Amino acid sequence: MFNRVWTKSRLYRVLFSFEEWSKKRVFGCHSCGQCVLRSTSFVCPQTCPKQMRNGPCGGSMFGKCEVFPDRECIWTNVHERADMAAMQVFDMSNKVVKIQPAVDWSIVGTSAVGSILEKKTDMNGGILSAHPVPNPEIDQIIASTATLGKTA
Repeated sequence: MFNRVWTKSRLYRVLFSFEEWSKKRVFGCHSCGQCVLRSTSFVCPQTCPKQMRNGPCGGSMFGKCEVFPDRECIWTNVHERADMAAMQVFDMSNKVVKIQPAVDWSIVGTSAVGSILEKKTDMNGGILSAHPVPNPEIDQIIASTATLGKTA
């Protein structure tokens, strides 16, 4: 309920409009709703044609994109920027190697700041929504039930 009221509010629309306008012009933002610019040397990983969030796809050669060979691979830009002296202030070399979460497609096209305020994501783009946590006891019950079904 809060989400419907919040996303329809005038404050949200103004905030999202400004965020989308500024980030699109500066970083090429695609409004994924869980911004990881701080971890990718301020290069939006959603600008990759394959939307690879954790590194190059493996098809890029000599720093060029596999899908569009006339373009540079965005991950070449990410790593070149991370090595720049100016980026050492932000400690980019450690952040670039951090595994980024997969895109939560339910919040694509929404404000990243709004997602943080709604506690859907953290400041680094991590997903805070409820996800199943592995529980060894439940796994054991499921395994024993599966074996009982096979013997019957």
